[in-house]
Amino acid sequence: MVIDLLTDADSAEGARHRLPALMDLYMLSLFGASGGRERGGEFTALLAAAGLEHEETLVLPSGIAVITARPSAA
Repeated sequence: MVIDLLTDADSAEGARHRLPALMDLYMLSLFGASGGRERGGEFTALLAAAGLEHEETLVLPSGIAVITARPSAA
């Protein structure tokens, strides 16, 4: 399981995505030269690189997500 903020640039749900958007700006201000930002849809590729298969994502009202993965069958 991964517990992290998710950003979704395509979503316009207002307040639910305010905290992840602010954290994205904060990461950019700290690590801008190296591309610092919050992750969005990159988790599937990141999990695959670690030998895991994405199973489910549950996004809580705060914008924090619980991402469930299991070892890849391949």
